[in-house]
Order: sequence, then C-alpha cells, then structure tokens
Amino acid sequence: MGEKDKKKFYERIEKETGIISKPTKVEEYHTLIASGFPIQLFKEWKDNCKKKYNDTYWTKIWTDHLKAESYDNLSNSEVEEEEPIQEEKKEEEIPLIGDGKR
Repeated sequence: MGEKDKKKFYERIEKETGIISKPTKVEEYHTLIASGFPIQLFKEWKDNCKKKYNDTYWTKIWTDHLKAESYDNLSNSEVEEEEPIQEEKKEEEIPLIGDGKR
C-alpha cells in the first residue's frame, strides 16, 4: 500500500468513525515462519511466553536465542582441570639450644 493510499484510508476511517486513526509512529514488522513445529511444544512455548514475557513473542524468542548461545559457548568450551594442590614440604625441625630436645 503506497503512502497516498494509506493517507486516503486513514482519512476515510476518520471521516466515518470520527476517531483519529493516523499512527504516530510506523513500525516495521517481520514474520518468522517455523514450519514443522510440534503443536504441543508450540502451545507450551506460547503459554510460557504469556506467563513470563507478557505475551511478547519477540522478547521470548530473543531471550531463548541468548540462552541457547550461552549454553553452546559453555558446552563447546574446553574444561580446564585444576592442578592438584601440592602440599608445602615441611623442613625438618632442627632443635635449637635450650628447647629441651636432644
């Protein structure tokens, strides 16, 4: 829909309803298609999105992405083994004069 068509459309809505319908800010939206998603898992994901992210899908998707990325970084990194702690060698105590030991 071109700018002129949008303007005519908004003016028609305003004329018929008496409500100003011109958006104050125009946002660009993208569609993400995830084919083959099992319906039960999608329902669980959607319920989780509704409960924890106020039903804002993009926030849930981005958070899931960051968590998966962090998990990948942790699981793909090499685990460094700690070196065993070496006990300090105790020097033999040499009895001093007057300590009562001979």
